[in-house]
Amino acid sequence: MYRLFAIGYEDIDETVFRKDLSNKTHVMVLRDSQGELRGFTTAVVWEFLDATRPIRLLFSGDTMVHPSLWGDRTFLTAWLEMAGAAYAHASESPLYWLLLSMSPRTYRTLPLFFRHYYPEASNDEDLERIADSVGTNLFAGRYDASRRLVLSGHLTGRLQADLAQVPQKDRRRADVSFFLARNPSYKNGDEMICLARLNPENIRPSLRRYFLRGTERKELFDQATGRIG
Repeated sequence: MYRLFAIGYEDIDETVFRKDLSNKTHVMVLRDSQGELRGFTTAVVWEFLDATRPIRLLFSGDTMVHPSLWGDRTFLTAWLEMAGAAYAHASESPLYWLLLSMSPRTYRTLPLFFRHYYPEASNDEDLERIADSVGTNLFAGRYDASRRLVLSGHLTGRLQADLAQVPQKDRRRADVSFFLARNPSYKNGDEMICLARLNPENIRPSLRRYFLRGTERKELFDQATGRIG
């Protein structure tokens, strides 16, 4: 996993990587037909005391997919099934996807998956408030409230220089230009707090079936949680 991670990121440390991994409860992996690891993402569900109510956060940690498989939706649809399983364990309790986005490519997952998410051009005030609370409480000392960014502080590494470049054709995309304006220091490893409500209504219709398939397979994500706040 670390060797694969190093393809996409520089200024990283294996000890820090292992420590981050030890704080997660789940790992989803993608393997090719020969069984070689081609992608992974780590995750944990946190119970978080929001200002007005308890909520759950499905936090995506270190993630990497081999560049040769970028554009292949197998990994993304499998993640939606896992998210659906996490939702099904306590569907009466609000569940949000918490993502720290260091790249436009990662940020573009939000409009691909969700009808409503944070941040976007027309911000949802409730999601913005939760994001501020998450930043202040979970990333204390690194959260810049004025810019709503989690600063790297050389703790998380940064994108490899070639992967950090944004093609001119992509810069014309509304979601990419929004990301670049919101997180202009992303090449330094600074990350943008992103949130989206995980429920069937908020998943785009073209992908909803994968989320719903996951709700019928709770074993994809057991009930391990950590309490925060």
